[in-house]
Amino acid sequence: MDTLNASDARSRLPELLDACAGEGARFTIAVHGVAKAVLLSAAEWEEIEETLRVLSSPDLLRQINESEAALREGEARDAADVLRDLLADEAA
Repeated sequence: MDTLNASDARSRLPELLDACAGEGARFTIAVHGVAKAVLLSAAEWEEIEETLRVLSSPDLLRQINESEAALREGEARDAADVLRDLLADEAA
C-alpha cells in the first residue's frame, strides 16, 4: 500500500479514486509522517464491513464452523459437487 502525504493526496484525489475503484489500489494518507487514513474503493469497504458483521456474530461463526466440520467429515457436499450434479441432471 502506497503512503502519500495529505497535500499530495488532496491534489491527486481524482486519480487516486480512479485507481481505487478501477484497480483495487489502496493508499495510506499521512500527516507529518503519521498514518491518519486509508483510501480504498467503496466495494472493498463494503466487503470489509460484511466480514466484520459475520465475524462479530457468534451464531454465524458457529454455523460456519459446523458447516466446515460437516464438509471435512463427509456429511455435506460443497457447492461445486451440487452444481455438477444439477448440470448432469439437466443434460440427461
